[in-house]
Amino acid sequence: MLRARYGRMKIGRCVKREPGFEPMLRDPRYLGCSADVLRTLGTLCSGRSECIVRVNDQTFNNSKPCYDNLKMYLVASYICVNGIV
Repeated sequence: MLRARYGRMKIGRCVKREPGFEPMLRDPRYLGCSADVLRTLGTLCSGRSECIVRVNDQTFNNSKPCYDNLKMYLVASYICVNGIV
């Protein structure tokens, strides 16, 4: 695992730009909020050829980097390496 962040990092399908939206963009718990979950995801997935993770607050130690009503998501980067047999 290289990186893993859980939160609402940008405008997307669940958060749209609407009139009057600009003040909310300056609130760090509304947009751009995230938690580093690399350690948790690494524990769950490192060393496996496949990894399925339920993405929610409980998976990431009740991490709540954003307001409760926002839909949060996981962004992760990884590389696969050949193991030694």
